[in-house]
Amino acid sequence: MEVVDHDQVTCTTSQDGIAVVTLNRPHALNALTLPLLHQLRATMTSLHHNNQVRVVVLKGAGKGFCSGADLKVQRAAPTPTTTAATTISSNSSSTDTTATATESGPAPHYDIQAGYATYDRVVQDFAGAILSIVNCSKLVIAAIHGPAAGAGASIALACDFRVMEEKSYLLQAFINIALVPDAGGSYFLTRQLGFTKALELCTSGKAIYAPTCLELGLANKMTATGQAEAEALAWARELAAKPMFALGLTKNVLQFSLNHTLGETIEYEARLQQLCIPSTDAQEGREAFVQKRKAKFGGQPPLVPRGLIQAARL
Repeated sequence: MEVVDHDQVTCTTSQDGIAVVTLNRPHALNALTLPLLHQLRATMTSLHHNNQVRVVVLKGAGKGFCSGADLKVQRAAPTPTTTAATTISSNSSSTDTTATATESGPAPHYDIQAGYATYDRVVQDFAGAILSIVNCSKLVIAAIHGPAAGAGASIALACDFRVMEEKSYLLQAFINIALVPDAGGSYFLTRQLGFTKALELCTSGKAIYAPTCLELGLANKMTATGQAEAEALAWARELAAKPMFALGLTKNVLQFSLNHTLGETIEYEARLQQLCIPSTDAQEGREAFVQKRKAKFGGQPPLVPRGLIQAARL
């Protein structure tokens, strides 16, 4: 068993090819910080290239999966501001200030342009972490207990499968604080639910509990309290017995189909099929079929020329 221990994300890899990645800020319900996002991206990128890993389980330490961005850290960060200017009305001798003056001078205003620059850097960190899950060549199962809120819900939705405990929930509460969904939440929800239902959930600001998630297709499986990780691991072992290269390409071609025409998708399927046919797992599959026995997969993926497999277009 191999253990990779960052301070905010840990990863344990077992001999059966299962990697368990843990968001590790339990004191803050695994609220997302920039170091956590960097570590998550580095961990997922490493697993993408690790041929000994076949399936990934992503979970949160402590009492919940992830409560979203760490607002305490955000509040402590400097806010881009400028001093409000005092203007003179063209048809009045009175002054019209854009902010309420105080004894120490005009009140500061949020500097939108500076805010864009700061926020763009933060967005890149969130996008990098989420894309590292989406583009991982391994199937990723989220084991969810407690809340998966805001950007934490986006991380859960970025995973390929979700196993939720019956009292766990997804939450898009941005509307409750006069904000819009971010970190890819609108992308995932519209594609998984359709526009109208996604809009309903995002404008309600209410938690979506596991039974409803299961009904809507946002969750694949629901378990009793305390059983999500065990169920996810059992599913991961089942998937790990399948041909790893074909699993990864199946994930890839379905992602490709979301943003391409039918004709383009058929062409891309054929391209990936040509990569699979000469693989050792495909040869084993054909021999097992002819011999009427269960196939034993476990071959290493073939070398693939650069550019043949396209990353997901998020």
